[in-house]
Amino acid sequence: MLLPVAACQDRPLNWLEWGAFSHPCELATNMPLRHLSLITGGPAEAIARSHFSRTRGVFLLALLLTGLAPAVFLTLYGWQDWNDRLVAAQDATQRSTFIAEEHAQKILDIDTALAERVLDGLDDDSAPVLADLAFYDRLERLVHGYGQVDALSVFSADGRLTATSLRYPTPPVNIADRADFRDAKARPTELYISGPLTGRVTGKPTFNVMKGHLRSDGRFEGLVSIAMSPTYFENFYRSVVDANPITIGMIRGDGAVLAWYPFKVNRPGRISTTTAFFALLRSGREAGLVTMKSSVDGEEKILAFRKVGNYNAYVTAGIAVGVIRSAWLARFAVVAIVTAVPCLALVIIILFSLRRLNQEARLWLRAEEETSRRAAIEAIAKENQRIEAVGNMVALVAHDFNNLLMAILGFAHAASRQAPQQRKESMDGILNAVQRGQNLTRRLLSVSKKQPLRPESISLVEWSRQMGLLRSAVGEGVVIETVAQDDLWDVRVDVSEFELALLNIAINGRDAMNGRGRLTVAFSNCRAQVGDHDSVLSEYVRIDIADSGPGIDSATAKRAFEPFFSTKPPGQGTGLGLSQVRSFCELSGGHCSIAPAIPTGTVVTLFIPRGTTSRADEAASSAVRNATENSESVRMLLVEDDEMVAEAQAAMFAAFGYDVTRSPNADDAYVRLQPPHQFQVVISDVQMPGSMTGIELAEYLHDAQPDLPLMMLTGFVDQAERLRKLGVTAFLKPLTEVAALDEWIRRRVKIPEGNVSVPQG
Repeated sequence: MLLPVAACQDRPLNWLEWGAFSHPCELATNMPLRHLSLITGGPAEAIARSHFSRTRGVFLLALLLTGLAPAVFLTLYGWQDWNDRLVAAQDATQRSTFIAEEHAQKILDIDTALAERVLDGLDDDSAPVLADLAFYDRLERLVHGYGQVDALSVFSADGRLTATSLRYPTPPVNIADRADFRDAKARPTELYISGPLTGRVTGKPTFNVMKGHLRSDGRFEGLVSIAMSPTYFENFYRSVVDANPITIGMIRGDGAVLAWYPFKVNRPGRISTTTAFFALLRSGREAGLVTMKSSVDGEEKILAFRKVGNYNAYVTAGIAVGVIRSAWLARFAVVAIVTAVPCLALVIIILFSLRRLNQEARLWLRAEEETSRRAAIEAIAKENQRIEAVGNMVALVAHDFNNLLMAILGFAHAASRQAPQQRKESMDGILNAVQRGQNLTRRLLSVSKKQPLRPESISLVEWSRQMGLLRSAVGEGVVIETVAQDDLWDVRVDVSEFELALLNIAINGRDAMNGRGRLTVAFSNCRAQVGDHDSVLSEYVRIDIADSGPGIDSATAKRAFEPFFSTKPPGQGTGLGLSQVRSFCELSGGHCSIAPAIPTGTVVTLFIPRGTTSRADEAASSAVRNATENSESVRMLLVEDDEMVAEAQAAMFAAFGYDVTRSPNADDAYVRLQPPHQFQVVISDVQMPGSMTGIELAEYLHDAQPDLPLMMLTGFVDQAERLRKLGVTAFLKPLTEVAALDEWIRRRVKIPEGNVSVPQG
């Protein structure tokens, strides 16, 4: 039974209540977390850990033995069975050679007796006897009943056939040109066995057993030849072998093959001189056992051999190793299956038990895991706080450095307007130094991941004519076609980020077309409502990048701009290309989209806001500049907490003809801007000491005095984005395009027409 939860909530468990739980899982499931914390790390947990550990060890040992024991058994069984089969094969071949040797010796003994009986009937002048029909009848009677003898013949000293058991009268046959006749003539007193040949009288495959006929004075008179039938021996070997895979043969002492079973049509006439068996023959061994590749049938064999009595002949018996191996594998497979089935069932049972045990252990240790998880989360939170602190520190350092750059830049612009012409080069040097410091600031901000964009005005008409970067990226197989509207507006973007965005889209298009196709880049002006926050039509430059690839489906199009989403194989795409495109468009105040189309290709569309200094506004910009030079001073409130930056900016704006009043913080500016006041424009920093920040000041002016032009200066892109959502214009530090800022102010400040003087020509 389970202990009620209320009992656990009122007091800790004692050892008596521990016994009330039928299983450790019930304790882990029913106990409140605060009581589990009492057990965690205590005696109960130690016992549970030991129990689970021992039980798991037993299961793992059983699993190991279940796999190891059959493997050891099958290894030993296979090794023993293989050796037993080799021994059995050796015994079978040796028994077969005993039988074949006994049979061959009896046959050759009979041949010897037949030859002696024929020679007993011959003398020094046997020509009349040999020509007599009675001698033919005698030869025929001698060979009758001997199936191994094809013919019994007598040849003269010059190789002529003088008598034969095959026919009468004797046919005109001469064997003086044959090697067996010459060899037998050279050793007339021995029983000579020839190699395999075709009989000239019988016309059948045969081998001859010959014995020389000598006159009383020792001269060679001729010989007796017994033509033996290889088929007779092969039939006998078939009866010996029966259904066993054994080969039996009879071989002359020099390796000539006299008979062989099973019969092979294209078998060689003699064994190879490079085999181990031939080496044993040459060494004089009369019997033996060897494993070798047979030169007769090309199979690796266990071969037994034995010499036939005192004759120059051997019998062999062999079993192919491949046959032994096949039989061994078939038997081993049966034993392995019979062994594996119960072992597999046992493995499944053990694995199931292990799974149940692990589930129970996880339930029991859930409280400890929760505690560890909380500790890990706290550690991660502390680490994140540390990283965030480092990032904020780097960002603050970059911010202060930006203030320093703003001070230098303000003094430089003031000096460039007030100093004589001969100081122009030194002022340009100051500006170049500011640019280098600005690059350093961008690298510092990249550490804190708060890198602002560096927008500048570019003419897309001129830029579209220079597509070398894209052409080099997509390769020669892709044709790039650009279409641009004649009166195309300028845009204000970070050029490097803009080029990177187009490059990412072009590379995706190239990959979709497999490196060959057409990429069309079209530029046009449009007025559209883009994004969820826009309620009115805005002016944008629309850029359509279309490829001629297979296109994408709607599901892929919905996820195309997600970070790390990629349709390319693993290792060929990071999934960050189109994500960068979306980030660039949003930070630039625009939007992007992708149109799914199968199979007509993919179109990626970018909406980039129209630049502040477009071609259509050049005339108005010129008029503003003229008004700047000839109009009354614009009263400006400059809100900046850094004394040096404030002084530099005041000097810079004063050089542009503004009447500048400085305010040290947002609190002071808030007081100064209470109506009625004389200020026509407000330039403010964002981060300042005091109870009010620059953003809060902007929110106040946006709501209370919406017609008062307000410009915020910041070095952080997230702050600029927040201000943009409020409808407040923000410039990023350090401010290098001072003329653009001056133009922005002149456009928004209402200057009386009578105060503008037209320059005299």
